Amino acid sequence: FAGQQTDIVVYGIVSLAQAKIQVTPKRIELGNSLGSNLLAPSLQSQLLKLFAVSLDPGKLPVAITPTAVQVDPGSLSLKGKATNVKLSGAVG
Repeated sequence: FAGQQTDIVVYGIVSLAQAKIQVTPKRIELGNSLGSNLLAPSLQSQLLKLFAVSLDPGKLPVAITPTAVQVDPGSLSLKGKATNVKLSGAVG
């Protein structure tokens, strides 16, 4: 951007809704060697929509009801609850 390598930094909320992970962006900044800058509100509102994501954890081998999502460096962790889970294999 303007001859400078520029990072786009998106700040948002990660939540669990209807058994899906929802990523709702709230603010975008541009960062380069000149510093960090907020985008104009009209441009920001248009770009924020591009970063909204709904992630479906997919089919798991057991019936698990998702109860929470947590953001960790480099990953998202999904927590859940299951009842009457049968483990196969011999015990001895």
